[in-house]
Amino acid sequence: MVSGVGFAPLVGGFLGQYVTWRMIFFGVVPVALVVMVAGARLLPATPGRPGERPDLAGLLLSGVGLASLLIAVSKGQDWGWTSYPVLILLTVGLDALALFVYVELRVAHPLLNLRIFRNASFVMAALLIDVMFTGLFLVLALVPSFLTQVQGLTPTNAGLVMVPQALAWMVATPLAVRLFVRRGTRLPAVLGTVLLGGGTLMLVRINVDLPRPELALWLSVRAFGLGLVATSILGASVATLAPAVVPDALAIRLVFQRIASGIGVALLTALVNARRQQIFADRAALLSPDRVAGDPRIQHMREQGPDGLLPLWQQLQNHSLAQAYSDVFLVSGALTLLCVVGILIARCGPAPGRRA
Repeated sequence: MVSGVGFAPLVGGFLGQYVTWRMIFFGVVPVALVVMVAGARLLPATPGRPGERPDLAGLLLSGVGLASLLIAVSKGQDWGWTSYPVLILLTVGLDALALFVYVELRVAHPLLNLRIFRNASFVMAALLIDVMFTGLFLVLALVPSFLTQVQGLTPTNAGLVMVPQALAWMVATPLAVRLFVRRGTRLPAVLGTVLLGGGTLMLVRINVDLPRPELALWLSVRAFGLGLVATSILGASVATLAPAVVPDALAIRLVFQRIASGIGVALLTALVNARRQQIFADRAALLSPDRVAGDPRIQHMREQGPDGLLPLWQQLQNHSLAQAYSDVFLVSGALTLLCVVGILIARCGPAPGRRA
C-alpha cells in the first residue's frame, strides 16, 4: 500500500510518457509471477478442508451484484442517473446482493461469513476504514489529473509530486504500531483522523497557480495521518473477534473496502463532473456579448476568429475543474473529520501491551 500511495503514480507516469501506457498493465504480469513463485516457496502451507463444497451460488450472486452496481455508478453521469440502463443495473445489483446475503446466512460453508457483522466494533472499524480509503483513492485519481491537465506537468513530474506522501506514510506506520501497542487504538486513531481530515481540507485551496511544494506538503500530511489511523483501526477491527473467525474478517474487510472505495470514488467523481459543468456554464454566462462588449481584450480575441478565443476557453475549463476539485475535497475532508466521532464512541480495547 505504501508503494501504491506515492511510487505507483511515478512509475505509471514514467511508463506512460517514455515507454507506452500499455506497459502499466503488461508490467503487472511479471510482478504477479514473481509473487506467485515467492508465495509458493515462502508462505507456510495451510491444511485444506476436505468435504467442503464451494459456494458457487454466493460467488455468482456477488459477482453479478457488485459488477452491476459498479457499472451503474461509474456510468451514471454519462448515461443519466434516471436512464433505463442505470436503473436496470442498480435494480439487478441490489437484488443480487440481497439474495447473496440470504444465501450466505443459510449455506453451511459460505463464501463470506457475514455473521461477523454482528460484532459492532468490527462494523464501526470497517466503516471508518472505508471512508478514509475512499478519500485516499480519490486523491490518487484527481491530483495527478489536476497536475497534468491544469498545471501542464508531464506524467513523470506529476508522479514526483506524489512521492513525498509515500515517505510520510512510511514514517507514520512504525510510529502508529508503537502508539497502538503502548496506548491502544484511540490516541493514534484520533490523531491520524484529524491530520487526514485537516490535510484534505487544506486541499480545498487547490487552484491553477497552487505551488507544487504546498500541494506535496498537504498530501504528505494526509498520508501521515492515514498511516497512523489505518494501522491502529485495522488492528482494532479484529482485536475483539475470536481467533477462528479472524481470516474471514480480514477477507470481508478487504472485499468491502474495495467495494466502498470503488463506489465512493465513482460517486465523488460524478460530483466533480457535475460541478465542473455547472461552474463552467456559470462563468461562461458572464462572457455574454452584452457583458463583454466594452472589454478590448475579448474583442481582440474575437477578431482573430475561433482560435483567438481558445486560450480563454481553456482558462475557463482549468478554473472550473480546479473549483470542482476544491468542492469535492471539502466534502471528503468533512466526512473524514466526522469519523472522529465514530472513533470516540467506538469500543476500543486496551493497549495490547497492557492486557492481562
